[in-house]
Amino acid sequence: MRNIFVLFLLIILIASCTKETGSFDLSFKAIMKDEPLILNKAYEFGNMDIKFENLAFYVSDISLTDKKGGKVELADIEFISLNNFDELSASAGKSIRFNDIPTGTYKKINFTMGVASDLNSKTPSDFDVSDPLGRTDFYWADWKSYIFSKTEGSADTLRNGNFNLKFFYHTGSDELIRSYELVEDLNVDENFNFGLEIFFDYDKLLRKGDETYFDIKAFPRNHNPSELNVITQLVNNYIKAIKFRL
Repeated sequence: MRNIFVLFLLIILIASCTKETGSFDLSFKAIMKDEPLILNKAYEFGNMDIKFENLAFYVSDISLTDKKGGKVELADIEFISLNNFDELSASAGKSIRFNDIPTGTYKKINFTMGVASDLNSKTPSDFDVSDPLGRTDFYWADWKSYIFSKTEGSADTLRNGNFNLKFFYHTGSDELIRSYELVEDLNVDENFNFGLEIFFDYDKLLRKGDETYFDIKAFPRNHNPSELNVITQLVNNYIKAIKFRL
């Protein structure tokens, strides 16, 4: 009987020490003019029309911070592709579920657009091909850097239905890393999958400092690692282009 009682107390002790956990969903979505962005769909872009053909980027150092300042690391690196060809998939975006998150109220979420410098010092050969950083198509040897983001498409500069001007803007190098945080109560409950949507507004992303659109006709692509003006403006625009919804 005494042994049963000791076992009963031990079970209670173990149960009381078990921390409750829940799930946290993070959804990334591309929009254009406040609508889900669909690849190969024509959008007005100043005095021309454009179609997007490839939208993808890295997000690193994703973490939650609780009310006491304690940090929960969600992911070191994630590769996000927003290549959606219909409204249903574009509306859904790319979702990632993080499990085993201690329950409670968190006061903010932090993340970095691009590859954090400690990881950016490595090359795809340092990783398995299944790893997000194992992608050779997102590494530029001349930069000695991962390609943090790709924004690619075609432009119809005459609006005659001929999208014959290819454009692409690839960002990379440590100086183009940008970090962000959302200060907001985020509740993680064991019985409810809490979610946060992050929207990337490409209408705001591809604008110059005076709010006019990028001059795609004059500068349709960045070939040279030293040509940073346009892509620096692009990454600086994240602060305007990123929107959150709980």
